[in-house]
Amino acid sequence: MDESTSSRLTKPFAKAGWYAPFGTQEIAQAQVKYVHRETGDAVVVAKAYRTIIRDCHSELSKLKKQLHTLADEDAREAGLFVTSKGKVIPRRDLADRDVQQDPESEKAQQEQQRKIKDFEGRIKKILRNAEYADSAAATALRRAAGNNDHDFNAKAPKSVNHDEALRASKLLDKMEDGGTLTKKESAELDRIMEHNQRDGDFSRKLLRHLGPKRTLDLADDLDTSRYNSDASAQDRKQARDLERYFANSVGAANEDKEFSEKWREQMQEHGVRDVDAKGKQTNGYQTLSTLLSRGTDAYPPHMTTGLTDDMIKAEKKDPELWDRSEIRRYGDVRGAKVVDPVDNMLTVMSRDPTTATEYLDPDPSDNATYRDPDSKNDNLAYLMKEREWPSIDLKEESIKGGRFNERESEPTNSRVGLGHLIESATTGDKPGSPIDREPHTPAQARVMTDTINMLDKGVQDEDVHENLRKPVAASLADFAGDTSKSLNGSDSRYGDNDAGYFVENEEGKIAPDRGSLIRVMRGVSEDPESYAVMHQAQIAQNADDMAAAGNDQAAARVVAAEGAGALGAYDAIREDIITDKNDDAQTDWKAKTAYHVFGGAANFIPVGGDIAQRMIDTAVWDMGESVKGETSKAALAKIAEEDLASEEQSRKVVDSWAGQNGRDPNSTEMREMKMLALQQRGRRREAAERQLGNE
Repeated sequence: MDESTSSRLTKPFAKAGWYAPFGTQEIAQAQVKYVHRETGDAVVVAKAYRTIIRDCHSELSKLKKQLHTLADEDAREAGLFVTSKGKVIPRRDLADRDVQQDPESEKAQQEQQRKIKDFEGRIKKILRNAEYADSAAATALRRAAGNNDHDFNAKAPKSVNHDEALRASKLLDKMEDGGTLTKKESAELDRIMEHNQRDGDFSRKLLRHLGPKRTLDLADDLDTSRYNSDASAQDRKQARDLERYFANSVGAANEDKEFSEKWREQMQEHGVRDVDAKGKQTNGYQTLSTLLSRGTDAYPPHMTTGLTDDMIKAEKKDPELWDRSEIRRYGDVRGAKVVDPVDNMLTVMSRDPTTATEYLDPDPSDNATYRDPDSKNDNLAYLMKEREWPSIDLKEESIKGGRFNERESEPTNSRVGLGHLIESATTGDKPGSPIDREPHTPAQARVMTDTINMLDKGVQDEDVHENLRKPVAASLADFAGDTSKSLNGSDSRYGDNDAGYFVENEEGKIAPDRGSLIRVMRGVSEDPESYAVMHQAQIAQNADDMAAAGNDQAAARVVAAEGAGALGAYDAIREDIITDKNDDAQTDWKAKTAYHVFGGAANFIPVGGDIAQRMIDTAVWDMGESVKGETSKAALAKIAEEDLASEEQSRKVVDSWAGQNGRDPNSTEMREMKMLALQQRGRRREAAERQLGNE
């Protein structure tokens, strides 16, 4: 129609050169132009209708496929059946089993019910998304039609995404311009942002509309709203939800590398400027990093690493860029925090262990996905050795008032992100994941070795920053198979290795200097829970090694001695900590350590099979039972003194191995095995004491 109007009406009319008096020509000309414009606008609307309907059909088809896969394949594999009305029922109802006759029945029934609820939730989510897709398409079609009863809509949205991006932009503009959204508008914005938070096309349209400055202003307003004590709990929750959706949307937009580079370049200008932050002393990068930390997704590597590098470049030009000042009344001892955007980004980056490893790997030649494999990587060295970490300038009002005592204070949240990144980079898991002692890559081993070397400050200076203790302990525990051999030195690959690591069967193995390893272990063990995590991992490793020896008595003798030797080093570390503390602090540390080592025995670090598990049970079950229900610090401290010593644990592991392999635990051969183990335990304990300066 548009082409016909042009070829058969507009162009012939223009060529005719028709002239008429009394304005008739002008009226006719205006009417022809109106018809031409309307047919063109009709094309815009028709294309919008077509795209919107196609989008809806595509989304509903995808959801239909998901539903059929869930019902026909996933449910069958899980032993479930989905009825035609969407009800999830078991193919074999375990509720009929007699719990009294089958002790495992109750556990199986609970697991079956958990699966049913999980599938019900997944079905509801698919149906909810289908309902949303239908509703979003209907809304887009209505907006494409426009509000004029006579004319076609020249500004019809090009797609559902386009329509929702325009609508979200309009609502966010209203918020940022000081307007108040109605409940209906708030609910609409919430639905749009939640549904599209991982849609790159929608998110790029939104960020292009906002621009860098309004993006930062919006992020700051959302951060303020989540803590607004004058707002209702529902409004604060809505602000937190919207902040999370917006953060994820920023990540989705940056999946496109070309867009990401331009967006980061724009942010460089605004990142070092102050945001209108209502007195919070916040600049752009601080606001942006706070926003991104509130998201839940692992953002694209080129975005997280690029932003972190941009922030580091900025702070190298101005080392006090992230510092802040605070005035306090006399006697206020609350911990003070600072918004450190670099540290925030390290936490964000730690959600993606692969990126975390590559960012800290000193030799990315065999581990490069986003950086030049021939480039030098000194990120870990900068963060551990060179960086001037942000501080807080405290002005404390004197007791009489009027005068101030000024001092520089370290924020309580300093290096939290660095700890998260190190744990993620070395273990291959997100921070806080269970210790699994799985094989490591060469890159992970390099990062772990460099971390140990950089933390070691020499004899009699074993301090490790308090916010690095738990994550580094988790990393060391994950490498228990290597640290056990390094502490013994009987394996030449671990005892004499200048590189600090080696590769075997494509797996990375750490082989750090023994003194450095012991001193770092001593430093992180200042925190009782950190010591407990490493100690647990060592016991689990000893059990695994003994189980792997099978019925080979010669092999068992060696690994029993190595396990006892490693625990001897733990004895030296534990005694060094206790000696450095006063009586009350000693009792407190011992009590907490006993609780974490033995109180968590039921949820012990996993081992590689039933045989190893039975050894764990033998070694720690009685100790775990003695801790249960005990609340007295003095009693727990006594348990620690009696049961943490490696002598008893080493004997029990050998006795358990003997019993499971048809040996008499008190035979000459077994007594000899225990004697050799205890001799190695004593030697490695003395060696560790020397490395700690306790000659």
